[in-house]
Amino acid sequence: MLPAKKWHWRARTAALHFSQVIPHSEVYRLLFCSSVLNLAELVALRPDLGRLRKIVYFHENQLIYPVRKSQERDFQYGYNQVLTWYVPLFHT
Repeated sequence: MLPAKKWHWRARTAALHFSQVIPHSEVYRLLFCSSVLNLAELVALRPDLGRLRKIVYFHENQLIYPVRKSQERDFQYGYNQVLTWYVPLFHT
């Protein structure tokens, strides 16, 4: 678990972090994560995790999440969710 500080930065670097801290094991069968994690990046960094069944908790749709009128939308988070949605189709 990463600290709940600077979540934008954590979201962008979580795949790299978890690729380094998840131990390699042949007994893993399931990967459970939040949609804040870029699952496509994690699987690219750790192909051994690609064979696992995946459960992703999508708690907010970042493509339509309201933003303040004074802010521009950062599409990176929505794009990460789109990529994460399709990861299980690439790894059977």
